[in-house]
Amino acid sequence: MNKTLVLRIVSVILLIATATAIFIFSSEPAKESKKTSGGVVRVICRVLYPDFENKTFIEKAEIIKSVQRPVRKAAHMTIYAVFAIFAFLSAISYKALPLYIRLALSYGFCLLYAVGDEIHQSFVPGRAGRASDVIIDLIGVTVSTTLMLYIFKKYSFSEKINNEPKR
Repeated sequence: MNKTLVLRIVSVILLIATATAIFIFSSEPAKESKKTSGGVVRVICRVLYPDFENKTFIEKAEIIKSVQRPVRKAAHMTIYAVFAIFAFLSAISYKALPLYIRLALSYGFCLLYAVGDEIHQSFVPGRAGRASDVIIDLIGVTVSTTLMLYIFKKYSFSEKINNEPKR
């Protein structure tokens, strides 16, 4: 089995696994979703505020409230960054297409999934589909796609992804 086929199979499997994780997280009603992120938020609060456990209930609630939204948005960005890495790796394995087409397909797929995810969330109790979340998702996609392209070009993978000899 050649390396390109292995890359394609593994990256598609990981892409599907990440898409499934996104779908599962998006399927959680608002209360469950807050519980899921609540554990992570508490850990972050303990790191950011070493005396967090010594705070009053009201002080803890205020700290948690101030940290919860940024943590949830960072999670959006991060999971879509990972999703985009697997989409990028899947797309570049199709060498018959020019690189810019493979990149556009990879990015477009991530965009469509992010929009679909927000539409899906609008049907989940207590959740809403937000254009701002799509933008946050696309920031993660853009950062990781740019980073992957840089890595591939910098470390002489460019002839493999461009299907051209190295100059």
